[in-house]
Amino acid sequence: VWKGNSALAFVDGKLIATESFSGNLAATPNSIPETMLGAFYEGHQQFQGVIQEVRISKAARYQSDFVPPQRHSPDENTTALYRFDEGMG
Repeated sequence: VWKGNSALAFVDGKLIATESFSGNLAATPNSIPETMLGAFYEGHQQFQGVIQEVRISKAARYQSDFVPPQRHSPDENTTALYRFDEGMG
């Protein structure tokens, strides 16, 4: 979860890391935003496991531990939903 000047990392609904940062996550006309899945930015800690889904939202959804759903569903705050078990293409 990226919110303001902090990032929260959750695995299986459990908060595993919090990191403060300064900077801008918005893309500029001459830049391409970079997203790293499975690595926490400041420490570059590698996540060991399988990422089954990624949901990108317009709003910060979680601030503390939560129970993740079996499958995420898109809603009015969903920008993108990637399910990595749907094959190729």
